[in-house]
Amino acid sequence: MTNKNNTTLLELRQRIDAIDDQILALVKERLRCAKEIGQIKAKDNLAKWDPQREREIIDRILQKNAKEFPDQPLRSIFNEIITTCRLSQKEIDVAYLGPEATFSHLAGVKYFGHAATYKPIETIQEIFIEVERSRIQYGIVPVENSIEGAVTSSLDAFMNHRVKICGEELLAISHNLINQSGDISDPSVAAIASSLAIKTYQLQVVVKGVEDYSGNTTRFVVIGQNSPSKSGKDKTSLLVGLMDQPGALNNALNILAERNINLTKIESRPAKGEMPWNYLFFIDMLGHMEDENVKVGCDRLRKICSFYEWLGSYPQAMGSAANS
Repeated sequence: MTNKNNTTLLELRQRIDAIDDQILALVKERLRCAKEIGQIKAKDNLAKWDPQREREIIDRILQKNAKEFPDQPLRSIFNEIITTCRLSQKEIDVAYLGPEATFSHLAGVKYFGHAATYKPIETIQEIFIEVERSRIQYGIVPVENSIEGAVTSSLDAFMNHRVKICGEELLAISHNLINQSGDISDPSVAAIASSLAIKTYQLQVVVKGVEDYSGNTTRFVVIGQNSPSKSGKDKTSLLVGLMDQPGALNNALNILAERNINLTKIESRPAKGEMPWNYLFFIDMLGHMEDENVKVGCDRLRKICSFYEWLGSYPQAMGSAANS
């Protein structure tokens, strides 16, 4: 019986090795195809990034999978493959709020994959400056937290710097107690850190999930010079100032409601350097500026605003409530 089980185990391992070889050969072939696509796009002066195509790939894979393989790990695997293949067409660099292995860094890796080049920056405002001056292609910054609310330093930076939102990422915030041994009785120095820090610094988990609140999620946005084309499941963000008159906010919201535009967020911030009690409003809505109802609604809104800035249209984060 033992010999039979050992034979079966050996056969299964050999089968797994053969499957792994097939997977490796196929991802290498996919990479070669992506590079050829990059050459065609460069020749025809086409955009390197096609969000709609990438979302269609993920949706098709998940549908074909029919939940036989767990959806979230499968999504992560293909996101890493797709991103790596895209970056083979053009390398990118990403600024994040440092130091290395912070949750901002982890959000960047989740969005862009491991193939991108990451640069830690000391402040959120410096990230905006680096992107605005084209010294770095993308930045990733937190904008709101499900428990603490808006990240005001990021919102304020949009008032002072001309950048566009290119994407968003949702990151579940979970803290781990870690040290070198993984033993809680070990007298050595311990730390509380992200899962990325464990891999980066080759440490061991002592206790998982030591955060004060479960279900804590932070929304990050990717900033760059240009917003991408439609993906089919998008958001649009605006920064607007309203006329100093009764019902101004209600009038603005009615313009969007009349066109069946669904708002996902509205946040007010004082306009720095302006008259006291003068506020600007950050508005997030479902849809892309290329959508007719969004375009018409925003054009109408612009006419009644004292200040209007389109911050970008971009793919919704996968797994968001609006995208589920």
